[in-house]
This record gives sequence, C-alpha cells and structure tokens, in this order.
Amino acid sequence: MTHPVPNRKSPSKPKPAAARAVTFTGKLRRYLRSVGHGLAPVVQIGKSGLSAGVKEELDRALSFHELIKVRLLAECPIPREEAGTQIATLTRSELIQTLGGVLLLYRGRSEKPRILIPGLDDEKIKAKKTAKKKADASVKYGQSKKPSTSLSKGQPRRKAVRKDTRGTSPSRPRETRSANLKRR
Repeated sequence: MTHPVPNRKSPSKPKPAAARAVTFTGKLRRYLRSVGHGLAPVVQIGKSGLSAGVKEELDRALSFHELIKVRLLAECPIPREEAGTQIATLTRSELIQTLGGVLLLYRGRSEKPRILIPGLDDEKIKAKKTAKKKADASVKYGQSKKPSTSLSKGQPRRKAVRKDTRGTSPSRPRETRSANLKRR
C-alpha cells in the first residue's frame, strides 16, 4: 500500500503581491506622469535586450518602487515603439508614458502601496492630512517649526557684505597699478 505524498511547495521565487485593480483613465495617467517626472531611470536596457537579468531587475524595481523609469540605450535591439508594450506585458505592469528612449511603468501593490492614487486611496490621503494638521496644532502658538532668527518682524534683513579677498583691508584702500609702479 502506497501512501500519498503530501504536496510540498518547490523552492521557487516568491510571487509578487497582486496588483490593485485600477482603470487607467487619462486623469490617472496624467497624475502618474507628474509623480514620475522627477524620477531617474532605474533600469537601463542595452545591447543584451530583455535578458533574464534585466527581467528580474525590472520585476524587483516594480515591486519596490511601483513607478519606475526605464532607459532604452541606443544599442538596444528592440525597437522603441515595441519595447514599451513588450516590457509592460512581460512585467504585468502598465505603460504610462514613452518619451524618446525613456519608458514610465506602473505596477501598484495591494499591500502597503507607496503611491496613493486619488479616488482609490481617498481615506488614506485624508488620514495623512489630518495627521499633519494634528502635528501642526501641537506646535504652540507663536512658535514656528523653523529655527528662529534674531530679527524681529519689523526689522529688515541685513545684506551680507562681500569682502575683497585680494590683499586689501578696509583701512588700506585698494591701489591701482600706476600707484604700485610709482612706489618701486
């Protein structure tokens, strides 16, 4: 009599968390473009194309950052027009923008999202704002968060005086070249 072998999980890679179900409207794309504007490219794709290492790095970066920029170098064998859709389907992400050789990709997380989407995460955004208001209210009246300066509100700020560092001092005026020649 044979006993059934219990199902054991094979030591494979952990699956990334499921992405949030989001409909990508023009407004949401515009918002994500504004968030991604200041980002630097995280992954660069060169002459090796979409190799296994590049795929892993794209997946890792999307899992951590949610919104990433990918740069396609000139040596990349994939045409720029097709690269965005290929990478998006490969990584189960959404292509937000293609600008020259730079792609902007988004794959949201259902657990602990880094990017709060207006309309979907309104409760979290509200909670963040109320926490900020409470922190502002905890500061006593009349005190600011910035370190105070010795100036009162009525005094104008003094301009910094630029020193001449060419060997002159306030007591000895700067001499012209002709005056230096006469002295010799």
